[in-house]
This record gives sequence, structure tokens and C-alpha cells, in this order.
Amino acid sequence: MNNVTQIRPTIETILGGYFNDRRAGKAGIRRARIDGVEMRLRAYLELEGPRVLTDGQQVFLATAREFDPVDAFVRVMQAEDLAFALIGFVRQESLADLDDLDQLAQLRETEYLVAHLVRRRLIDGHDLSCPLLDLQFLLNSGRREIRLRGRART
Repeated sequence: MNNVTQIRPTIETILGGYFNDRRAGKAGIRRARIDGVEMRLRAYLELEGPRVLTDGQQVFLATAREFDPVDAFVRVMQAEDLAFALIGFVRQESLADLDDLDQLAQLRETEYLVAHLVRRRLIDGHDLSCPLLDLQFLLNSGRREIRLRGRART
């Protein structure tokens, strides 16, 4: 039996690769929206991400912050932690201060990011089926709210 330990990438590695790929070939407002989502996601993860951690992970994160507090959550946590934290990132209260187009961009990039996590096998879609279903529900609800607001304006 082979006892090779698989190295799991940090959220920093995941987000760096994902957003670089998403920006490739894009310019202007499309690129600015992707950049905006990345900036908001990183800020959200540092502020709210620790809420999804276990007690042991909280201690690990606190230790990492003692050495370097800047971007500690994304620097040391991994894909499963990201998947759980994304639930709050697409809730209405996280979208409230954004215009409809920025909200749509945030929902779209989150959906693509989750698909990226599953496709690259960074998370197990079966093991995380409940949070992934919660995410899909929130994504669909968010898009529905935006459509309803758009209809109400016309």
C-alpha cells in the first residue's frame, strides 16, 4: 500500500489560479467585474471565513495570524473551508450594497468557482452535497431576486 500524502492547495493557490484563468482574454468592464468579485471575496473570507471553521481550525488560524495576520485565512485554509464560506458570500446581506450587475457577477463567479472546485476534485461533491445544495439554492434565489427587481422597474 502506498502511503503518499496528497498535498492539498490553500485557498490562496485556488483563488489565484481560478481568477487568473477567468481574467484571461477579458478587458474593460468584464475584467473589472471579475476583479471586483475577487476583491470582495478575499475581504469577505478574511472577515467572515473563520465562522465556518472548527475549534481546531480556529486555533490553527490564530497561530498563523500571530506570524503574519495579512490574508491568513486564504493563506492557510483549504478548499472545503472555501466551499462552506461561499455560502455566506452569496447571501442577500452580502449582496445588498451592490448594483444588480455586480450582484449577478458575484453569483456567476461563485457558481463557476464551485464548479471549478468540483471539476478539479478539490472538494468531494458527494461529501459536501448539503452545503453545495445550499449554495445552489442561494445562487438561484439571488438571480430570481434580481430578475424580480428588474421586472418591477419596468
